[in-house]
Amino acid sequence: MFPLLFVLMRGRAARVVTLLALAVIALLPVPHEVGTVFALSFGLGALIPLLPGTLGRYHGLYALLALVVLLYDRYALAGLHLPERIADMIETVAAFVVIRDLYASGRQYRILLSRPVIMVGELSYGIYLMHLPIMLIVFTIAGHRMGTATLLAHPSMTQFTLGVVTAVLTTALAGLTYRVLELPLHNIGRRLGRTILDVAPPAPSPPRRMRIPMPHGSDTFSFLPASAPSFRAAPQPQVSALAPALSRADGISWLVVAGAVFNLVLCFINTRHVITVHNSEIVLCELFIIFLAFLEVRNTISPAVVRITGVMVCFEVGAKLINPALDMKILHDLAIAYVFYQLGTRSTLRAGERTIWVMMAIILFIGFFELMFTNLFGMVFDVWTYYVNKGVIASTTVNYSNTNLFISGNRGAAASRTFFQSIFGSHRVSSIFLEPDSLGNFSAIGFAWCLSTHLGSRLRHACLFFLSALCFVLADSRFASGCTVAMVLLRLTPLYRSRFVVFAMPVAVMLGLMIQGANHEMPGILPSIIGDNFSGRLLFSGRLLDYWNLPQWFALAPSQVYTADTGYAYIVNNLGLPLTLFLLALFTMHPARTEAAVSMKAMISLYFSTSLCIGASVFTIKTAALLWFLYGTTNSVAPVAETVRQMPERLKSFRFNRFSPSAEHVT
Repeated sequence: MFPLLFVLMRGRAARVVTLLALAVIALLPVPHEVGTVFALSFGLGALIPLLPGTLGRYHGLYALLALVVLLYDRYALAGLHLPERIADMIETVAAFVVIRDLYASGRQYRILLSRPVIMVGELSYGIYLMHLPIMLIVFTIAGHRMGTATLLAHPSMTQFTLGVVTAVLTTALAGLTYRVLELPLHNIGRRLGRTILDVAPPAPSPPRRMRIPMPHGSDTFSFLPASAPSFRAAPQPQVSALAPALSRADGISWLVVAGAVFNLVLCFINTRHVITVHNSEIVLCELFIIFLAFLEVRNTISPAVVRITGVMVCFEVGAKLINPALDMKILHDLAIAYVFYQLGTRSTLRAGERTIWVMMAIILFIGFFELMFTNLFGMVFDVWTYYVNKGVIASTTVNYSNTNLFISGNRGAAASRTFFQSIFGSHRVSSIFLEPDSLGNFSAIGFAWCLSTHLGSRLRHACLFFLSALCFVLADSRFASGCTVAMVLLRLTPLYRSRFVVFAMPVAVMLGLMIQGANHEMPGILPSIIGDNFSGRLLFSGRLLDYWNLPQWFALAPSQVYTADTGYAYIVNNLGLPLTLFLLALFTMHPARTEAAVSMKAMISLYFSTSLCIGASVFTIKTAALLWFLYGTTNSVAPVAETVRQMPERLKSFRFNRFSPSAEHVT
């Protein structure tokens, strides 16, 4: 079939007719097992080498959008109850866009030129033909020998073990048939073709290998055949050359602002009944923002990061096979941190300052509107219904506050407000974040920025301090008030310079929680939140960590109790303790180029150490994008020369910077 499709695709008119016919066949209402979409797949595959070699200006954008479709289309279409063939056809077209882009770009990817990948490519047809019958044979034999009940008792382990056995046997048999059957048939076909076309066979000559010089961080492969297209990667520009090119990055990062306000916009759309917003629409908007940020920084991603990401993804996929309850969202959370940090490194300190001021203005405007006109705010932004549609609040939950605010938007009768009860009553302001916890997190981030940088006049800096404190007062965030006090105390000591302190703070807090949980252990009783207050949350976190067995610590078994209300359990149970400590070590050892970066790193460590005790809200894009963007601006490569020139004057004017720069700041 494939040779016939290849011939039909050579003519433009026949190409269009053939593709339309294949699309119609793919949409026929026949049983899904018939696989009519495969005909369209073969047709598009035959078309790829016949298309022009030039790519459009936005080909990379189209390819990445197609990749997002491949990853999330099933999730987005889950509630529409469409026929299976529709999703198959969408994925076929998306795969065509991705493969076409890779084929026409002509780039040489190191991993695709490695021997294991080339070997899999050579054996791919045999693997494709034989994997299904071998899998059925292996599962049948295992069922007879071990018993079906035994296999079903441990489904994850069964799938993983028998899957590995199937992969090994399929690869071995495909290699045998490739040598014994496929290669001889290939040679017969080539000789037959030369005989028909009367073409002399080419003289055999081993490919000469040459070394292509590459700068550090290039995606090209070091050793290529001499016949391959020769190219030299452009040398990386020096810091002095980067500054003019990045001058446009000295403004406000609207992607960071978008990450904070898009939930407010969707809530307004849902309230006005333009469309009914569910969790799938929210996820797609968030992924689109991350995708746009990725486009900005894609050329700055180093090969080391790609390798680490590949290892992490492989571990998570393997752990998911063993532990089906593992939440792959943790990879999305880590992607936010890295992408927006890289976005910050392409910007400047002044851009970070402008971004946080713009967000402060928007937050306070919406926040005071919510505070003074609560009922009108609820009519414009029905937060309760928005979170019910999102799935965060159950539809059966009773709204005792009689408002449209989030479930934690009011202090109940049993828990009075901490700050200025007589002025604000029981209301906790949420502003653009729609829930008060994130406003408290924003306040802590603002304090961390103020303690680490000093741009502009002292009055302006003091004003930003005051407005950051006002945010946690409006949100009545007990966590943010305690965290900001701890940040000030840490910044007044030289300990913030120590990498050991940065690494040890989260570990020490987690150990402290475990000790507290062990002292309050209740044998035979699952951990639960006994008191819905700060001390009750801490006790629950400690009891849960103490209750775990070894598989939970290595992400190989689900937690016996939900982990949404304790951040440490969420991270460790989804990444495993070794990978968690490895990522913490990477963050700790990452070099800081400026005094501001050293301070900001310590503030982030303290912020995570305290916040993870009571929840995992530090990972939401609403505040995480801003946090990592600001840290990136303190470590920016663009304004290094300017920062070095201005640092002595700033050290004199800001008493927190009275310590001399450490060796870590030297680039």
